[in-house]
This record gives sequence, C-alpha cells and structure tokens, in this order.
Amino acid sequence: MSVENENQYQDLILENIQNSDIREFSFSEDVLDEIIKTDPTQHSLFCNESGISGSDPSTGIIKLDFWGNIKMEGKLHFNRYGIYFSLFAEVESIPSGFAELTIDLVPVYYKIRCGNVVGPYSVFGHGSGSTFSYKKNQSYQGSKSLNKVYFREKFHGKVNQSNGSTTTKSSEWIEIRVNY
Repeated sequence: MSVENENQYQDLILENIQNSDIREFSFSEDVLDEIIKTDPTQHSLFCNESGISGSDPSTGIIKLDFWGNIKMEGKLHFNRYGIYFSLFAEVESIPSGFAELTIDLVPVYYKIRCGNVVGPYSVFGHGSGSTFSYKKNQSYQGSKSLNKVYFREKFHGKVNQSNGSTTTKSSEWIEIRVNY
C-alpha cells in the first residue's frame, strides 16, 4: 500500500478487498508486473503468456550402501512466490557426509514468461570431487515466472564400503516438462 493511503491501513489489515486501493495476489502471479498496471482487470498490453504451475518431483529414497544405512534423495523444484521464482535440482544424503553426490542435467531448457529462452544446455557430474551431504544446481531464479520448461535430471551417489569397495548408485531420470 502506498504511503499516500496510510489512512486506509485498517482496511488492509482487515483484508477489505472492496477498497479499490487494496489488491490481492496469489503466489503464482508475477506480482511486480501486476502492481504497475493501472487497471488490474486488464492483462498486460505486451505479454499474453501465462506462467507455469509449481512442481516438485522426487526420486524417492535410494539406498546407497549394502545395509541400507546410507541413502540419497534427489528432487527438482519450480517454486513460485509471487515476486520470486526458482528452478533448481537438489540431492541429499541421509545421514549427512557419507556419500559423494553428483547431478546430471540433460537437457535444461526454459523460457522466461515474455522473455528470453535459455538452453538447451547440459551439465554432467555437477558437484563431484568430495563427500558432501547436499548438492544443489540453481538453473533459474528471478522475478518473472517461466512459460516453458524442460528440466531433466539424474542423481548419483558413491559410497566407500567398510570392506574397501565402492558402490555407486544412480536414480532414474526425473523431469519437469511443461509446454515442451
């Protein structure tokens, strides 16, 4: 709410949307674009593309060692927070610190709503080289939603066994694919 309208602060607290100076937004909207419009019932004059829905697919828990004591789980995320949108992959070991984790991204391809196309590009072995409990690959973050996404990942975990051998396990491919 603008400072000029501070006398209407009580309406804001009470969520009085009958007051034309108070507007309500969902997390899925590009809020920054919406608040600069003079007429909230009109769509942008320059952009008629919609944003995509949020998504959070997972590999589920994958056992990495012989006994099932060390596990990993990979996840993809497209999160929408109204003024912030984020596309990323993450993998975690359970318990922490016993597995070398890596992420393969093939392909990454997305279009920013009414903006640029990024990709396709691929990343193999992101995060390799040391033992960590968590790896993340941030592909997009910004104030605009995405209009198209093809985001496909595979996760790998490598564990040194107590008998001196090494075990490597990989997840199945998981993806977020919208409008491609």
